[in-house]
Amino acid sequence: MNINDLMKRYNIKSRQGIRQFVLKHLSEINSDGEHAKQTADGWQFDDEAVRIIDDLRGLNQVAFIETSESEKILELQVEIDNLKNLLLVSQADLIETQKKLIESEHNLLTTQRQLTDNAVVVECLENKNSILSEELELNRQEREKIQQKLEKIRNRGLLARIFNSEQ
Repeated sequence: MNINDLMKRYNIKSRQGIRQFVLKHLSEINSDGEHAKQTADGWQFDDEAVRIIDDLRGLNQVAFIETSESEKILELQVEIDNLKNLLLVSQADLIETQKKLIESEHNLLTTQRQLTDNAVVVECLENKNSILSEELELNRQEREKIQQKLEKIRNRGLLARIFNSEQ
């Protein structure tokens, strides 16, 4: 890699800025060998130099953050899947509850119809009972009249009985 490659890699606009950074940290970059060197063509950097510069600029932390973000994304996807499953279970429970509610409403309507029918029957029976009570009262009154008549007949004298006349 050369200076231009590093400028693109680190998004640095000036050659002077990247050169100053390299010169400031040259001893750290080349601490275990010559990884950054100036040649006739300009500065040259091997892979180890790039790795060390990445460390100095904190690019490895970004990679760690990206890894952490990837893990977070995976965790969120798992959570989304769990929530989807929970939603499906909840929907199934809701559908089952709705079916039970519909069945209960149907049973309630059937019971209400039966109660209404029973109320009509009770009303008819009450009307019939009232009519029968009136007829019973009329029959009692008629019986009393007949008993009074019978009593009169029994109390008649012998001649009235023989001639079947009333006194």
